[in-house]
Amino acid sequence: MTRIPPILLSPPKSEKLVDRIQRHNAKVYEGKYDAVELEEWIRGMEKIFVVVKVLEEKKLNIEIFYFA
Repeated sequence: MTRIPPILLSPPKSEKLVDRIQRHNAKVYEGKYDAVELEEWIRGMEKIFVVVKVLEEKKLNIEIFYFA
């Protein structure tokens, strides 16, 4: 029986957080006055944060960066 190698759970130390987030196609919110669109953007960012494992204290700065 062949063993399957373990999945890499943590990204390599040399990879930057910004690169990991961008790889998941983080979208810039254009600032439209549409509550539904804003909610979808927030949910999308939160999903990326979970996958990329962003620390709570870094989330706000990242969201500000992607909020045009």
